[in-house]
Amino acid sequence: MQIHLMTDCAFRMLIFLTVNRGITNSREIAEELNIPQKNILKIGRKLKAENYVDITVGPYGGYALTKKPDTILLYDVVSMFEKIQINRHPEIEKGKQIKLNTAVNGLYSELQDVIETALKAKTLAEIVPKQ
Repeated sequence: MQIHLMTDCAFRMLIFLTVNRGITNSREIAEELNIPQKNILKIGRKLKAENYVDITVGPYGGYALTKKPDTILLYDVVSMFEKIQINRHPEIEKGKQIKLNTAVNGLYSELQDVIETALKAKTLAEIVPKQ
């Protein structure tokens, strides 16, 4: 599984908002995290749509968390931006090939279960650096 750039940026933005508490504008977030501001705006809209952040408009506006970090599951954040799925080869071949594909696909299913379980068991609060 490969985490896409937008998912990575969303984690960084959520951690930044957790550490900084209060309202922070997109320019400051972009500069601090070295992420293009257009990506912060795009991620912010998605996080707002899912009720993870609130957006205040105006000269003193910006982003603020609406959920407590210990209630934000990493699985839910990843799921907002991408499918959590390991590719499998279709099992349509005949003979020995189908047994091989079934074995490999079984391994992939186990790996996917491990990834999903790990992401569902960890919250944002658990990955925020201690200060």
